[in-house]
Amino acid sequence: TLHRGMTNLKLFPLFCFLFAVHSLQSEELSIEFTIASFNVKGYSDGKTGYRKAKPAESRTRVEEIIVHRNPEILVIQEMGNRSMFHHFKSALNDGGCRYTYEVFAEGNDTENHIAVLSRFPIFKTSIHTDDSFELHGNRFRMSRPILELVFK
Repeated sequence: TLHRGMTNLKLFPLFCFLFAVHSLQSEELSIEFTIASFNVKGYSDGKTGYRKAKPAESRTRVEEIIVHRNPEILVIQEMGNRSMFHHFKSALNDGGCRYTYEVFAEGNDTENHIAVLSRFPIFKTSIHTDDSFELHGNRFRMSRPILELVFK
């Protein structure tokens, strides 16, 4: 919420994902794969910070949806802490949705992180946490990271 003459103006988080997928095709080979992006809306245990715990039933439903889709690359927004990320990966694994490669990106917001799970090797990772933007003459620092990945 901004207070300088503006009441109750809420800034919605800006999520930018730049994926540079290394060429997975040649003249003779073409590989089709799925990338899914999912905002888990605070996959948190509520033990730290300002977020309330996401109910177990809601977490289970999120996990079931992802296991059903079973994408080769999964991008998660609003993931809780690393402990919850490990819980999340274990639940997916138990459901048969297994990933070999991962990135967990923390930003200035201590409760909402970005995570990527992949079956393809991640060749290069860039996590940007110091970006800012101007709005109505005021400069704001990004609270969540911008994540760039190159897959091989």
